[in-house]
This record gives sequence, C-alpha cells and structure tokens, in this order.
Amino acid sequence: MNFIRAIIIATVAAMVFLLPKTAYALDVSMGANGNLAFEPNEITISAGDTVHFINESLPPHNIIVEGRADLSREALLFAPGESQDVVFADAGDYNFFCGPHQGAGMTGVVHVN
Repeated sequence: MNFIRAIIIATVAAMVFLLPKTAYALDVSMGANGNLAFEPNEITISAGDTVHFINESLPPHNIIVEGRADLSREALLFAPGESQDVVFADAGDYNFFCGPHQGAGMTGVVHVN
C-alpha cells in the first residue's frame, strides 16, 4: 500500500514540475490611475513570453499591434479586471496602441529579444 502511494505521489509531482507553463513576462495595465496610458508603455521580453494586458479604468480599451492582426486583440475590454494575453513568439520591436485612445497617446512598444 505504501509503495502504491509513493508511486502516485511521485507521478503527480513529476506532472506538476514537467508540464509546460505559460511564460508571463509581465502585466501591462490599461488606464491605471485614471490615465489614458499603458503602464509600463515600453517593455523588453524574451521571444515566447506572454504579456498580460489588464483593464484598470477609463474603458473601453483594446490592444492593436501595428501590422500584426494575429497579435492584436480588437475586442473591447469594458470592466475593470478584464484582460487579454499576447504571446510574442518572434524577436523584434512591436508598436501597439489602444484603438479608442490612440489619439490621446495611449501607445507603447514591446522589444522582444
């Protein structure tokens, strides 16, 4: 009985440690502190990392990556706490903006190494 229990525990532990994990580079707030801005608005991450964009206030917000419809998240986020993830798989510089607030300066850049 103890042998079976040890096998089960070892199997579960191996699964937890060996399963792929999402690589979150960092969180980017949208509209934090009543500002029409991304915070931070310039970041550097590694290829394959995920940026977690979180709506804070002053909705609606979205994430448009210039020239990359596949990375853009056009759906508008209205409620505080709503979020979208973007995986940046390839190295390069990615300019992004909030569609409704680009004219107000709600822009940013992701540098991917």
